[in-house]
Parts: sequence; C-alpha cells; structure tokens
Amino acid sequence: MVKLSDFKGKLVYMDIWATWCGPCVEEIPNMEKLYQHYKDDPRILLVSVSVDSKKNLWEKKLDEDKPQWPQYIVDGALKDKLYNEYIITGIPRFMMFDSEGRIITINAMRPSNGKLIPFIEEQLSKPKEIKGPGGMKMIKLK
Repeated sequence: MVKLSDFKGKLVYMDIWATWCGPCVEEIPNMEKLYQHYKDDPRILLVSVSVDSKKNLWEKKLDEDKPQWPQYIVDGALKDKLYNEYIITGIPRFMMFDSEGRIITINAMRPSNGKLIPFIEEQLSKPKEIKGPGGMKMIKLK
C-alpha cells in the first residue's frame, strides 16, 4: 500500500491504465521510452496505476512487458476514491504532481506526445518553495 505522499521530493508522472484499454496498452512502449529518458534522474518518478478488476490479468501483462518503473493496482473502494478525487472519467489518464505532492495537472500529456519531455523539463527547472523562519516563504533554486 502506497500513498502519493510516499513520493514526496520527486516530480511524479502518473499513468492510470488497464489491460483491457487499447489506448492504454498502446502507450506502454512510450512509457518505456520516457522511463529510459529519465531513469537516472532522481528528481522524477514515473508510476503506473492499473484499475483492472482482475489482478491476474494485470500480473500477466506485467510478466509479458516487464516494465522497470513502479507498478500498482487499485480496486474496489480505492479505485472509486481515485476516480472521484481526480475526476477520472476515462482512461488512459496521465497526471503530474510536484515534489510536494501538489497537482500540476490531472490531464497531463500522453507519453507519445512530443511536447511532454519539454513540459517535464520546465517543471523540473522551476524553483522549489520552502518555508523559512516564522513561516516566511523562501525560494530554493536548483
């Protein structure tokens, strides 16, 4: 069991998918390319979250594809909570969260979109806001 807060300190690009979703499966090779691009960058984490109701089908797909980035599955009440909290009406859905776990976008570009890497780079280069003495806001540069 993991929470988004477990990834604090990293930009998180999250893929919501299922094995029965054709467009989701089509993005897997693009997620692999994105992972290869960022695998050595400690500032970013790619995560895939399956909404499959049949865990065995999800496990079979993972055995076939052998993805190297973290894979999770949600079902039942957790799936409903995910759908409701992030207004998910269809998949695939890609979302991005900053290093503090705040939403950057719940409708991020797909990995197949050539503009995604420049967008990620823009997010990674943004200064981080940190709290100073007495709650003053301070900016931490790279």
